Amino acid sequence: MLVASAAAPSTANLTIDSVIIDGNNPVATANNQLVVVGSNATATITGNTVIKNNNSTSDGSGIYFSGTNTLNMSGGTISNNTTNRGGGVYIVSGTFNLTGGEISDNTASTVAGGVYLQGGTLNISGNAAISNNTSINAGGLRVQYGAEVNMYGGVISGNSSTGNAGGVGLLSTFNFYGGEITNNTSMGGGGGVRVQGTAATAELNMPLGSTGVISGNTAINGGGVYVVEDVANTFNMASGTISGNTAQQNGGGIYIEDEGTVVITGGEITNNTADIDGGGVFTMDYDLLFVGLGAIFSGNRAASYTLERDPAYDAVYATNILGINWTVPFTQGYNNFDINHDYEAVPGVPGTGGTPFGLGNAIASSLVVFGGTIVFIAIGTISLRRKLAKITLSKM
Repeated sequence: MLVASAAAPSTANLTIDSVIIDGNNPVATANNQLVVVGSNATATITGNTVIKNNNSTSDGSGIYFSGTNTLNMSGGTISNNTTNRGGGVYIVSGTFNLTGGEISDNTASTVAGGVYLQGGTLNISGNAAISNNTSINAGGLRVQYGAEVNMYGGVISGNSSTGNAGGVGLLSTFNFYGGEITNNTSMGGGGGVRVQGTAATAELNMPLGSTGVISGNTAINGGGVYVVEDVANTFNMASGTISGNTAQQNGGGIYIEDEGTVVITGGEITNNTADIDGGGVFTMDYDLLFVGLGAIFSGNRAASYTLERDPAYDAVYATNILGINWTVPFTQGYNNFDINHDYEAVPGVPGTGGTPFGLGNAIASSLVVFGGTIVFIAIGTISLRRKLAKITLSKM
């Protein structure tokens, strides 16, 4: 174990440069973290350093950082470490500047296979990677109350959870300026990011000018982003991309529980897929989803579509949905490919959010793709109630 700590007003500085620290510890024991950085200390990990193969019952099997100063990592690898929380790194307070290197293939039995941010600030940039870590919840990164993440570059990728939050479990603030959250997997809600504050509001921000990408993530609900209802959790998107995410049920790109708020004033939500409803976005309450003129929806898919929305939702649509760029050939957003065509007024009971109405006869159509262009082919006349042209797609 390497330990760096000092009593004020003194300071301690620890630099680990191209050193291999191998725990070689198949049996978990307590207080055996490989690197411990305490009060008034700064640590730097660089070069080809390897911190690996530790098995601990204490938080932060690879690195435990409890100081008020700074942990810098510009190179090296923290891998194959195992514990209950924070398999790779556990940050109590201070600042963690992750500008390079990899935190990969670590495991936590409960939360945060890669990094557990209990407090302080995590800045991610450069070619840094938090990848291929596993846990029950928050496979890659857990951000606790009062902590903050600023991501300017790097990747959070290939992480997995058997519960919720494949990539990031967020209970505080995540400012996503650039980089990628990609190819993470959750067996519950939130393949990429789960905005899940319960005692206080959690907030995911992709501000104007963001080049951040949330792509290729998979979950039961909320393939890209899942916003939990417990408090007024929010997702603000002004720029960036949510693309190619998949939900085995609802919300390929984004899933919003009742009381969670999502504001999309810009950016692109493209090529996401839901096996049931809401290819781009699924919301349990239309009052809590806002889409501005700058937002672009395209190429999203769900199990069915509707050409026109239920008139019962016209008022909230006029107030909240200003966007005009939808997946071809739709001209309004509540088409189910982009935004779910209905919501659950009774939680857990799909199809209870609206009032039945008669529409007489309508033309049913199939969507067919020719050379990348979607066209309609009329196949008959059907009598509809409550939803207009809700048609299950089949490949031709």
